[in-house]
Amino acid sequence: MSVHLPPEPPQAREPWLQVPIAAGYQRMDWTVPNVPKPDRGPGPHDTIATSVLLGVHFVATVVGVVTGALLQAALRGVFERRGVGYFESGTVASAQLGVIVSQGVVFAASVALTVFLVRRKKTSFYVPLIAVAVGAIIYWSLMIPPLWADHSLGTVA
Repeated sequence: MSVHLPPEPPQAREPWLQVPIAAGYQRMDWTVPNVPKPDRGPGPHDTIATSVLLGVHFVATVVGVVTGALLQAALRGVFERRGVGYFESGTVASAQLGVIVSQGVVFAASVALTVFLVRRKKTSFYVPLIAVAVGAIIYWSLMIPPLWADHSLGTVA
């Protein structure tokens, strides 16, 4: 049975660096062992930022759903006050439904992905940040066409 000894450390190039070792002592091994670092996950700043951004996203979702739900009544009131004719709700009804559903789906997906990342101890603040941006793009892309559909709304009476 053979015994495997660790390799000898390399000798210093300069002879004046080679310190003699006293009898009974051995040369110290100053190398750091390859010990894996514990995975501590993101710090408390990520949890705070994620919580604040989820709160902002919740408020934005509520505002989006409420304005989407009230869009038809608001446009009907504008048409009546300005006397520009009868209000047709075909385009607005599809925009209302699209805004309400999309805001809810984007918020639910944001919360689900954020909880998944937090449980896995991964950085997660960017999820609600991106979700707010995606929700705003969807909101305005669905709200602008009904508002621009009637050009008489922009004229001064």
